[in-house]
Amino acid sequence: MASILGWLSRLLGCGQDSEEGGGEKSAPPSWVTVLTAFDMVQPTLASARLTDEGIPSRIRQEAVSSVIPVNVGLLGRIEVQVPGALAEEARQLIEALFEDAAAQDSHPFEDDAGL
Repeated sequence: MASILGWLSRLLGCGQDSEEGGGEKSAPPSWVTVLTAFDMVQPTLASARLTDEGIPSRIRQEAVSSVIPVNVGLLGRIEVQVPGALAEEARQLIEALFEDAAAQDSHPFEDDAGL
């Protein structure tokens, strides 16, 4: 169990000794929202893509929206969050992911044979 916790803390950047602090533990990363949506499709795809690229992410949603199927306004908001230091890279990856998906959707009936 201790090895799993150690691996997880290294992955998230928690608990590493700072180089200048003389052995002090660094603060846990602050999480930044990089995507907000109102259904689980986009956050799930984005989180999977970020994980594939080695960026830790978490999906956060209001507790009431998991009990009551509300997908409007603040109660239906679902956020993808990443450590602050990786936010810009994560935003670029998410933007590219959904641009590629939009480009593919613009020609839904074309196939490789050119029909």
